[in-house]
Amino acid sequence: MTDAALDATPSAGAPTGDRPLTVGLLALAVGVISIPWSGHVDDVDAQFYRVLTRHLVEDHTWINLRFLPALFPAFREHVPFGFWPWVVADRLFGEQALGPVSALFTLATLYLVLRLGRRLGGNWVAVPAAVVLIATDSFLLIGGRSRLDPLLYLLTTASMFPVLADPQPRLRRWMLGALLAAGGALVKGPFGLLPFAAATTAAALQLRSWRWLLAGSALTLAAAGPLVAFLLYERTFGDPTWWTAYVDAQLLASARGARPTGHRPWIFPFQTLLTRFWPGLPLVALGIWPVLRRWGSPAQLRLTLATALILAGLVLPGRKVWNHVLIAYPLLGLLAGFGAAPLLRRLVAWRPGMLPAARRSLPVLAAVALALSVVGAGRWFFRPCVLQVEFAGPLAQLRPGDRIAVLAHFEPWAMVSMVAAETPFWPEPTRTPAWSAAMPLYTEPARMLDWSVETGPPAMLVRDDATADIGPPPPPWRLAAKARGWSLLLR
Repeated sequence: MTDAALDATPSAGAPTGDRPLTVGLLALAVGVISIPWSGHVDDVDAQFYRVLTRHLVEDHTWINLRFLPALFPAFREHVPFGFWPWVVADRLFGEQALGPVSALFTLATLYLVLRLGRRLGGNWVAVPAAVVLIATDSFLLIGGRSRLDPLLYLLTTASMFPVLADPQPRLRRWMLGALLAAGGALVKGPFGLLPFAAATTAAALQLRSWRWLLAGSALTLAAAGPLVAFLLYERTFGDPTWWTAYVDAQLLASARGARPTGHRPWIFPFQTLLTRFWPGLPLVALGIWPVLRRWGSPAQLRLTLATALILAGLVLPGRKVWNHVLIAYPLLGLLAGFGAAPLLRRLVAWRPGMLPAARRSLPVLAAVALALSVVGAGRWFFRPCVLQVEFAGPLAQLRPGDRIAVLAHFEPWAMVSMVAAETPFWPEPTRTPAWSAAMPLYTEPARMLDWSVETGPPAMLVRDDATADIGPPPPPWRLAAKARGWSLLLR
């Protein structure tokens, strides 16, 4: 099969075979995303956000985020708009719908990558770009969880599409991109604006146009308008903690590196790519190489500039987290597609029968992935948490709503989120010197643990590293179970 057979364009507009390829790739992605659902995945952010969404539904509110009575009774690290799709899904279908809603966002992002890849380089670029993203666990395995990232990278990818898809800028399309970037900002602040700003700057640099550079800057500022309007309204007429806790203690503190966690060197975004963006990283290098040699296509140049600007923007904040780099993954996937395209063309020219064989294998792979999901293969890879196995019996002695103290030498976030999301109990982090130093800037400090108290929570989860510092618990505490580095104590 020749190049023309893969990229031939009928009168309807889409390349021949686009629909089977698209369906096959999306089916494969559905299978991979949904496999973990039959197992048990302890994801701190996903479990934390499940509890926040649960309380939005219980409280019949769209704005007032809260976690636990003793921890983040008013949660302000994110604005509430990114939770709204989950709230709707929870009210209609129950909490089990949160993961599938996030999966829809991830699949939509993959579809946009396919569309953009075809616009820029045909199926030779689009298909390997999609395959790279499907094979990148950091992108796809969190794509079906209740995290803000899937909605964020759908909106940021969509905001770049009108800018990167056309060789010549059109103001109306850029305005559409700015509208989508505004949605991204309402999900995750500046990280929702960065890709659009990078794409418009890359286009302006490629065209060497001050006019389009100013247009992109103005549209980026306009895209920040809805978020700024919400924050100013709350500061003036509503709840001022949205300003003090989100703007001052989250955005500005993260930018300055004043928050106690997440400090990373400036090279951290690149270190993240070196450890996580596989198998696509070598193909990205091949996609960038023609640009560095100055014989790459205009589309490659624009993608390379936009990706470089996104990564440069991620270097700036003092607080850096690995999942922030995910907003660059769609463009990195497209660069990997450009890197793979020449290799695939030569391979097909050498072995023409490989292309139809590859096309036939795609639905087979998709069917295998879907079958693994249907039979519950997630149980083979994702072990149930300690609360559902070793601690299930003792916890059954408690009543719903009972408090459980959580003591760990370092931040007990994982266990706190796990208890809050997976059980009907209320976890309370118990303060130690290390935990005190890591508390968020605007939350009330938790109480000090005193083994001698005889009132309080009827149960306590203690990490083994904490007992090494404060010694074994005296009566009335008794050891009920011990597993995986944790001890469950009951009164």
